[in-house]
Amino acid sequence: MDILSQAVFGASTYAVAKGEATTKGDLLWGVALGMLVDADVLLGLGMNSVDALVNHRSWSHSAVFAVLATAGIGWSRGKWGKRGMTSRDWLATFAAIHTHAWLDALTTYGTQIGFPFSTDLVAWDVVHVFHPMATLVLVLPWLWSTFNRPQNWGRIGLTSVGAFAVFLAWPLTSKSMALKAMKSSELPAACTVRAVPTAFNSWIWQGVVNAGDSMGFAAFHVGQDEDVNWNWVQSDRAALARLADSKQIQNYLKYTGPDALIERDSIRGETRIYAAKFGPINYAGEPQFVYPLVVKDGALSGEIRKEDIYTGPWSNFDELWSRLR
Repeated sequence: MDILSQAVFGASTYAVAKGEATTKGDLLWGVALGMLVDADVLLGLGMNSVDALVNHRSWSHSAVFAVLATAGIGWSRGKWGKRGMTSRDWLATFAAIHTHAWLDALTTYGTQIGFPFSTDLVAWDVVHVFHPMATLVLVLPWLWSTFNRPQNWGRIGLTSVGAFAVFLAWPLTSKSMALKAMKSSELPAACTVRAVPTAFNSWIWQGVVNAGDSMGFAAFHVGQDEDVNWNWVQSDRAALARLADSKQIQNYLKYTGPDALIERDSIRGETRIYAAKFGPINYAGEPQFVYPLVVKDGALSGEIRKEDIYTGPWSNFDELWSRLR
């Protein structure tokens, strides 16, 4: 999720594990540890666009890294800190680091929690990376604490985590309703339907269906009496056969999962691969996709093509807001 949510979640989980002994200094530690694993984006500054994308949420988000980082940080604090590490300190440090990965797993991006034993991406498609309500639920108990001067920071952390857990009941319910509607619509046999969240809300879900040589997409607004209208796009899976020897392409396909949309442009002499698991950027009509991995004919590597028309979820917020109303 976004860095603010991760920072607050780190403070909350640290306080829960530390309990009544939590101090303001501990909360700052929790904030820093909650953001720690996303420091892997700094390593991406020296990589090409594809490697930076694939390597994010890999080794740094694993349980193994959380254990090693906890050991390193605990040893350092024990050696140079003003006091030794208690068992609660060790637990709190591990919790603040490791729960970052589980928070990320709620999104669609995918998180390699089992690295290096497994490179499978854990992605539960429950909330979007940017979900203001989810962030607000985490932050509100801490905002309340600034005005009420509580003596038990551990209890505030528990309230924050508990409120977030209760909040998750809504997107989980909403997703279930969206999936039910999507599966009840007319679809080819033996197709797996995936409902993925959209930015800033848990009402509108993008449906993604992979039928092999084509992919279907539909946006569904939970609570509205509307039909699920699928838009189908051809996917040139055969074009991947020409790229089978490319390590970069194969790594990228692990990131996209089976829901990769392949377009072959013979005029430009290139193959475009979209991470269609996120769904299209628009909420009605013919699906629109951005940021493809573009591979020129004869090449075994490519680059992510950025497009000025889209700079993130805010680019089409007006369309989303119109649909939400």
